[in-house]
Amino acid sequence: AMSMLSKFQDNFELFIPKNLNITDPAKRKAIGDSIKKFYFGDKPVSETQTSELTNLLSDVDFSYGTTLTAKIMNARLNSPVYEYYFNFEAPFGFMKALFKLEK
Repeated sequence: AMSMLSKFQDNFELFIPKNLNITDPAKRKAIGDSIKKFYFGDKPVSETQTSELTNLLSDVDFSYGTTLTAKIMNARLNSPVYEYYFNFEAPFGFMKALFKLEK
């Protein structure tokens, strides 16, 4: 996990979804810095920040796609579209396995 963290430490613009089509390097860097500040504040990114890492990776891997899909469906359908928040904590969840967490 540490090699992944070092890759993103100063390159948070890599978390910007490609379909936003933001190509200006200065703008991408500024947005990346905003993403880092949103999830980690002024703290350096490290393996000890499991909650912050989990929130970031969950948003990148799951929340963004489901929210975008719900918005697209809502714009095209005549009936309401609902998005539910599922917060069941499995004993052996994805992030727990990735970061070797017990809690």
